[in-house]
Amino acid sequence: MDNSAPTSARRNNALGDRAAERRCIVTGRIGDKSALLRFVAGPDGRLVADLHGRLGGRGAWVEASYEVLKTAVDKNLFARHLKQKVSIDEGFFPRLSAGLQQRICDRLSLMRKSGQLICGGGSLRESAAVINGLLIADDASRREAGNLTGELKPDWVEDGLPAALLGRVAGRGSVAYAGILNADTKAARQACERLRAEISAFRSVCGGQTGNEKLAGNACPEGVSRCINQAHGQMQIKKAEKERRPAQLTSR
Repeated sequence: MDNSAPTSARRNNALGDRAAERRCIVTGRIGDKSALLRFVAGPDGRLVADLHGRLGGRGAWVEASYEVLKTAVDKNLFARHLKQKVSIDEGFFPRLSAGLQQRICDRLSLMRKSGQLICGGGSLRESAAVINGLLIADDASRREAGNLTGELKPDWVEDGLPAALLGRVAGRGSVAYAGILNADTKAARQACERLRAEISAFRSVCGGQTGNEKLAGNACPEGVSRCINQAHGQMQIKKAEKERRPAQLTSR
């Protein structure tokens, strides 16, 4: 009996699993690439996040966690691993936060173009398709979000995403809800898995930043639950000022 074919298949599967794993330069833990971030040194020696895995050269992998990243920066582990002098300026974390947010936006845009994403609570309710996942914005009504979740019965929910991010995907100012259609193909399931891993990385990195790091580049000014772009933030400030004016005039 020839067992060479099954043995070869098992070997190929094992090699494939190892190819999808990387070791964190800080913790030494080995994990799937989707749970780590890759960094390279740019031509000028500045540390660059390779969020799409397209940059050449030697790379350093770090767990997608603010605390772990901060340790790598403070102990200069990037320079040690990349075997060259590496510069990291004050805008590193804000740029990384913005890049992680843009990566999610790019993923959702591709899913929308392929017909896998529906934006807007009304459109989701009108759709006859089975909703696999539900994305809820940080400014969505808690009551409406609960009702919509109960009606659609998605397999998973990602809550607290920036409303402006979902809005950019839909071509609007902001969107409160977006739904992922039934992932009935391998490619669709992989897209969902990558999206959720990218959202998790975004939360982990943005959620741990200090006030100065958040404000350095106007990224995540109020943490992950309020990570909105500058234009949307200014709009909210102006709205609040208008609401205060009548009260101020009355008090006079």
